[in-house]
Amino acid sequence: MPTLRTCMRLMLKTLDEEARHEDDEKWYQPRCAQITAFIEKATKWIRAIEDPSSLILAEATSSAAHVEDPLPESADNADPDLDFIDAQSGTSKDSTERSTSLRINAEAERVALLAKASKLQEKHVIEEQEKMLRKRRETLELSAEIEATTAKINYLREAEFNLYG
Repeated sequence: MPTLRTCMRLMLKTLDEEARHEDDEKWYQPRCAQITAFIEKATKWIRAIEDPSSLILAEATSSAAHVEDPLPESADNADPDLDFIDAQSGTSKDSTERSTSLRINAEAERVALLAKASKLQEKHVIEEQEKMLRKRRETLELSAEIEATTAKINYLREAEFNLYG
């Protein structure tokens, strides 16, 4: 599958030099910057998902909220055809920002839950160790009682032997 860069080069070959330069400045470079920024953030996010103990997820989600659009506001609204497409798609910056905010909050909650799960596992290990120590203490106490009773029996036998010969 051809890349965006390859498709653009093929398309640019059909344009004259001036149109090619204008298209490159107004469309290709800004879109390429947006795509590159997106790929970098997505790569960070994927690495964070693969390694939930890392702090990369928190960095990736916090930086996702501060995505800078390399295009100025006027460039978005300059083409009436684009306005028509945006109106037809039903998306707005507010709804996009809300969904981004919800996603970031959900990811933050997931990270917090992963941290809790890790601590819960540690707690279970400690509880298991405490359980083993209680069992050892009970066994030790019973052994001490058995030894004390055995010592009494041996003392009484010796006293009986000395008394009755």
